[in-house]
Amino acid sequence: MEIKLLREKIISMAFKGELTKKSELLDEIDDGLWPIPKDWEWHTLSELFKFNPRNEVSDDMLCGFVTMSDIKGGYISEFKYIEKKWGNIKKGFTHLKNGDIAIAKISPCFENKKSFIVEKLPNNYGAGTTELYVLRNKNEYNINLRYVLYYLKTDLLVENGKKHFTGNVGQQRIKKEWLENYLIPLPKIDIQNRIVDKLDKVMNLLDILDISISRLNDNKEKISKKLMSMAVNGELSIDNSDWDYDELGKILIYEQPTKYIVSSEKYSDSYQIPVLTAGKTFILGYTNETEGIFNKLPVIIFDDFTTSSKYVDFPFKVKSSAMKILNCNPEMNIKFYYYLLQSLDYDASTHKRYWISEFAPMIVPVPPKKEQDKIVEKVEQLLNLIGQI
Repeated sequence: MEIKLLREKIISMAFKGELTKKSELLDEIDDGLWPIPKDWEWHTLSELFKFNPRNEVSDDMLCGFVTMSDIKGGYISEFKYIEKKWGNIKKGFTHLKNGDIAIAKISPCFENKKSFIVEKLPNNYGAGTTELYVLRNKNEYNINLRYVLYYLKTDLLVENGKKHFTGNVGQQRIKKEWLENYLIPLPKIDIQNRIVDKLDKVMNLLDILDISISRLNDNKEKISKKLMSMAVNGELSIDNSDWDYDELGKILIYEQPTKYIVSSEKYSDSYQIPVLTAGKTFILGYTNETEGIFNKLPVIIFDDFTTSSKYVDFPFKVKSSAMKILNCNPEMNIKFYYYLLQSLDYDASTHKRYWISEFAPMIVPVPPKKEQDKIVEKVEQLLNLIGQI
């Protein structure tokens, strides 16, 4: 299971009472989202918090304006000053103070879970914003703010919230009325504290695991690239004395993709033909267009600006002309030269087209065809073993 999915699963279990002592569950109720332990209660956020409160501030207090770009981690660490005092600030500003929970209003930031607890505002300092909903504890219930913050950072909130945006495209905001009525399961404070403690420990372990997996994947990629480089350069062959050399552009013949570009970007998983890019995404979506499908396979698609490449052995269309479709000389094994491209460390930081000017003139090894076939077979066996690590 991916780390992100594992995080969501564990957090979901926490808010269903499954990480605490087992207790009898209530039957599902109309105003609840799922059954909860019998000593827990469902509350709306507006029952627990004041929304967008005004601060008790003096008119001559200096204020700062907080934007989403100011958010560093779980608190605000930088401020944009306004040359105004609180007495002159717009009435539409929302005030912040330490101990508040802030939730992003604008749809992209809301979907990226940019919620946080305000913890590090300087003393005698005011901060305001127009980009956040601010929740301030009414003090009628004992609440661990980190318990609430964990809940606000779940996929559940985001997926439900997507149905309640309002405003123009690009500037859509989550509806305040919906957020006010959003339900949260609330146990007693000691249970909240235990849940937060357990989640903190588990999330810390998952962070460590995430970093370890990332490092492992980086190392696997480096090993794979080194392996491919050694193989295509003859370092894994017993005898490479009969190898020739030639220009890469004489082995891989390029074709412009213009006549294979998709007409519409209205993709659907119910369609059959994939639309490809040579970048990390690879398959952008699927089209129902039947004209201009590339089917002279297999080929390599090569991003002319980033130099990334993909091996393709199924019919496809493309999104743009920013690539070359590379067909192989029939006397060669195209996968051998795909692995050669994969083995290269090339600086593509300059914005230009690379195939004709840089790659086609490269002098590359040309083993006999039978040797190419053996090398490809051995490389794929080794890459399969590396993938199982």
